[in-house]
Amino acid sequence: MGLRDCPGYEYAEWDADARPIRLEVELGARQLRLDDLSVPFRSEHFDNRYEIRLEDIADRTALELRPRFSLSLHRNLYAGLGVSIGATPRSTGETRVPIQARVNSVLTLGGNVFLGVSAAVGRHWQFNGEVAAGVRALILNIETREGECINTLTESFREYQLETRIGFDRWVSPMVTIGGYGGYDALQREATFGLRLAVHNRSFDAQRRAETTNR
Repeated sequence: MGLRDCPGYEYAEWDADARPIRLEVELGARQLRLDDLSVPFRSEHFDNRYEIRLEDIADRTALELRPRFSLSLHRNLYAGLGVSIGATPRSTGETRVPIQARVNSVLTLGGNVFLGVSAAVGRHWQFNGEVAAGVRALILNIETREGECINTLTESFREYQLETRIGFDRWVSPMVTIGGYGGYDALQREATFGLRLAVHNRSFDAQRRAETTNR
C-alpha cells in the first residue's frame, strides 16, 4: 500500500484505505532511582534482622530494549503497546547502614500502553509526542557483608510508571524511519532517552501530500 502520485493534480491519493501501523524497536537508557527502596535482611549466623535502605546507593543507568506496536486511531492520533527488558552493569556503590551492602545488578521487565500524536515536519521528518502508563518489575541482586560473612540475595519490586516523551524520526525510505526520543517518568522521577527503528505498513504514514503542480 502506498502513494499514487498523479501529475496534473494538486494532491496525491492513496491506493488503499488502511490504518497506518508501526512496528518499532527501541534501544535506550534509563536513569533508575533506587533511593525509595528498602530490603529486609536476616542474618543466618547472628539472628539479627535489618532493613537495608538503598538511599545511599547512587542511581544506576539501565540499558533497555523496547519492542513496540502502534495503530493509527484517527489521522495523526495513534495508540499502542510496548514491552521492555533492561539491565545495569555491576554496581560499585554501597551503603554501610545498618550493614555493608551493595547492588550488584538490576534487571528490569515492564509493559505499557501509550497514546500519541504525530505530525509531518517537512518532507523527511516526523514529530511524535506520547503519554504512556505501565508497570514494571525491578529484580535486584544484592550483596551484603556482616563481619567476615558475605551473603547474596535477590529481591524484586513492582513499580508503576507514567511517562511523557517527545521524539523525531527521519524517513529513510517510504516505509522505514530512524530517530531518537527523550522522556520523563513522573511517578519514578526518571529520565529516559534512546534511538529507534520503525517499519510502517503505509508510505509516510499517509501524512505526506504529493508536491505536484498542474501541467
